[in-house]
Amino acid sequence: MFLNAQEVRDLTGRQRVTAQAKALDSMGIPYRRRPDGTLAVLRTAVEAILGGDTITPKAASAKSEPKVRPPVDDGRVHPWDYAKGRKKKKG
Repeated sequence: MFLNAQEVRDLTGRQRVTAQAKALDSMGIPYRRRPDGTLAVLRTAVEAILGGDTITPKAASAKSEPKVRPPVDDGRVHPWDYAKGRKKKKG
């Protein structure tokens, strides 16, 4: 429901409550000051303002394969052909 003290420090990059309040104001994130002086920041407000769309576990675990072009046999000999053992050096 609310960010804990460490999350507020991580979000603002500030240790002192007054500096945290200034940072939250500059980001446009609403907060309330608690009776003990700490800040109460709603997690949903942070997600709404910073665009915290939730990632589904399926999307998070999906790994994309690198896009690699298949080799083209254009008749030329390339240095990597020797390294892969595809062609033998002449001479």
